[in-house]
Amino acid sequence: MQRFLAGLIALFGLGLSVYNAAVFPSGGTIGMTVQERGGVVYALVQPGGPAAHAGIAGGDAIEYSRASFDARIAASGLVPKAGAVYRYPVVHDGERRIVAIVAARSGTNSRYGLLADLALAILYVTFCLLVIAKAAPSAISTLLAWLLATFALQNAVSDYQFTAPTLDAVFWSYIAQLITVAAVQALMIAIVCNLPVGTPPLRRRLLSFIPLLSLLAYGDLPALVFSVASPVFTAPAVFNTITGVSIAYDLIGGLALLWLGGTALPEDRVRVRWFISTLALFGYLTPALFGFNDAYVHDSLVEKITLYASSFALIGPVYATLRHQLVDLDVVLSRSAVYGIISLAIVLIFLALEWLANTVAEAQVDERWSGVASLLSFAIALVIGLSMRPLHTGVESAVNAVVFRDRLRKLRLLESFATESDLIESRAVLLELTFAAARDSLETADIAIYVGDGERYGRVHATNEAIPARLDRSDRLVLQLLQRTGPFVSHVDGFTDWLIVPLRVRTETVGFIACGRKRDHTAYLSDEEDALDRVSHHVATSYALLRENS
Repeated sequence: MQRFLAGLIALFGLGLSVYNAAVFPSGGTIGMTVQERGGVVYALVQPGGPAAHAGIAGGDAIEYSRASFDARIAASGLVPKAGAVYRYPVVHDGERRIVAIVAARSGTNSRYGLLADLALAILYVTFCLLVIAKAAPSAISTLLAWLLATFALQNAVSDYQFTAPTLDAVFWSYIAQLITVAAVQALMIAIVCNLPVGTPPLRRRLLSFIPLLSLLAYGDLPALVFSVASPVFTAPAVFNTITGVSIAYDLIGGLALLWLGGTALPEDRVRVRWFISTLALFGYLTPALFGFNDAYVHDSLVEKITLYASSFALIGPVYATLRHQLVDLDVVLSRSAVYGIISLAIVLIFLALEWLANTVAEAQVDERWSGVASLLSFAIALVIGLSMRPLHTGVESAVNAVVFRDRLRKLRLLESFATESDLIESRAVLLELTFAAARDSLETADIAIYVGDGERYGRVHATNEAIPARLDRSDRLVLQLLQRTGPFVSHVDGFTDWLIVPLRVRTETVGFIACGRKRDHTAYLSDEEDALDRVSHHVATSYALLRENS
């Protein structure tokens, strides 16, 4: 039920992002904010802005309590609606008057930014649905699904401030942003507490402080919302204090996360380092820089960089999920997510190209030759369809080369041994060198080679003496082995989640290579299975020939 609700929230966030990108941004600016000093509300006017053109000067007193709700929203720093008129009771040199300000379109509202957020929402919602569909039920997989969904919703709600039809909607979007920001912080801390870092008492203590820690993050948002009701929250002392607390929280949180990542055991550190490091950098240290710049420096370039960089806070957790499996996520996720998205992207690209080619073909051919146009469109579709497989293979290899570079380098060494094994003239040397090549090329501590003698399969070489020494032909693993021609994953006790590679020549299985679970608990890549399959073919053929000639 929890995963189902997370999926609904993710889809709602995606729908809101689509709406934001489809509707031209309507957010604007009145060129003025207010600030309370000594019980009097003063105007801070942007030179050349709408407020200045309306006749309001910096330092004019604003009778804030007499202004309408919409006017207070616009003056408090929330996003006003472009083209709308807001009236303020102003006292200038002792003279009271009502000044009408027409909000101008804000130059900070960019459709490109909304499209970028839409693309990010599609990415996070896709991974959220994959986690829901593929991950084994567990606390951390459920939390990860909720985090992805809430993060997508947070970005959508934030962008809605620029596309909301009324100022009431803008105000409530800020309330929703407060809730989603606190929820994202709470979920990030909860997931970190479920990772194998620190000590159990420390993780339990962190969990108990989640409500407080969630409120400390982005503490200027509550002040911004509350300033609509009371100008006291616009006082410099209030804003500076709240911003300082928020910056300190982000700095301490980021450094604490990096420290926690260092406390993980060596076998767990490889699985949590991407999660911890990117979460610390983009989820805490980047917001700290954004808050410092917003409060004290006011550099527009730094503001844009830090604002967009914070959107990548979950890239690390997603990468860690795909590459290293967070605790007990199903291994199928590490492959289906990456290549499912690649396949979908290629299909969409080719559909677009086919539609374009079809449109061009029909435009270039006379209506009397519509049959020729249809034939030409079919030929274009056929060519595109036939080229999909090579392109998909190329993209897959490129992704492997980037994400799994070290593994592929070791596989090249293993494949080179496959051709060299044909030159070995001793069965004992052949098996010994095969064992050494597999041990040095695979990321596992458990490797064993078995050879059959007609009645059973005996262990010839192994990295661990606890691995079974012999297996009878009635053993479940052997029964599965005799029915397979290529590598497969075993679920038999003693070999659970091991990759079994048959040494098969013609119809005879002369032995097999047993490869244990990897140190980082990930699944074997298809490239690794293919390389082991080629090695097993060469080794089995050479072994059979040497046995016949002995």
